[in-house]
Amino acid sequence: MLFKVALSIFFLLSSLPAVFSQTKSKESYPDYWHNRNILERMGSGTLTNGNIPALNTNMAEIKGDVYLTPYFSPAVFRLYKNDQVIEGLDAKLDLKKNEFDVRTANGIMALAGSKVKDLIMQDSLTKINRFFVNAKDYQTETGVPLIGFYEIISSGIMPLVKFHKVVVKTDYHPTLIKGGKEFTYLTKSDLFYIENGIVKEIPNKKKRILLFQSFNKEMISFIDSNNIDLGKENHLIGAFDYYNKLLSEKSK
Repeated sequence: MLFKVALSIFFLLSSLPAVFSQTKSKESYPDYWHNRNILERMGSGTLTNGNIPALNTNMAEIKGDVYLTPYFSPAVFRLYKNDQVIEGLDAKLDLKKNEFDVRTANGIMALAGSKVKDLIMQDSLTKINRFFVNAKDYQTETGVPLIGFYEIISSGIMPLVKFHKVVVKTDYHPTLIKGGKEFTYLTKSDLFYIENGIVKEIPNKKKRILLFQSFNKEMISFIDSNNIDLGKENHLIGAFDYYNKLLSEKSK
């Protein structure tokens, strides 16, 4: 039963690429945020031997954290191979290796990010469901897809997404023989939007109003009435939610 529930979720999520397609313009677009509570119905499960390889025990000699979150969270994965669904397990995303640490009955195992088409993860701390799609399926303005996952933070005809990555910080300069030899991993997130199937960078604050040209008057009124500051992420999400609602109503 749990498998059927999770599978039905991913049949819904399988329409994500179509949402970003240039050809899908007149159909209604599903609101994936309606699935926020679905992981609460997940049960426990195990993986059969051979599904995913055991984790490497080597530890990098470097400070900081390479994970999106330092704790495990319940997750449902849909793999590329045969649309196989893995459910009922706790996982966390290693941003550096682009793989998931998965907690199973047989111990911690690794699942390569390149094998995962999309997933739903319920954050163990906030209890908020988070939706991710593999970035390799979406072209960027340079024509080269990113390696990792986009987190959908506003769904619709023009989704707002966030790309998480790890950067290394150090003050060591080998050519100058100065500074310490301490390296630190830092997590960095970049905002993008997807228009006509292309992933584009969010412009600076002053130019962000230009993103909503199709409903310029309506968006200006909405922003003024609600004291929206497009420089703040949560306000930008609200603006995209409203804009996508307007686009969806127009497409019906």
